[in-house]
Amino acid sequence: MLRASHDAGVPSADIAAQGERLAAKFDALAGPVLGAARARELRETILGLDALADVGTLTQLAAG
Repeated sequence: MLRASHDAGVPSADIAAQGERLAAKFDALAGPVLGAARARELRETILGLDALADVGTLTQLAAG
């Protein structure tokens, strides 16, 4: 028997709640690879990408 599933997510009418769910999913996926603190820092850096002066910061955080 074959079985498949996917996580398409259900958009929330509340944008803040949707952002919180997305942040939690990012932390759950990136945390085991980068560590919780580094994953959180990477997420915050991505959220502030428009103001980032040096992309080197992003690449250093993302390098596991």
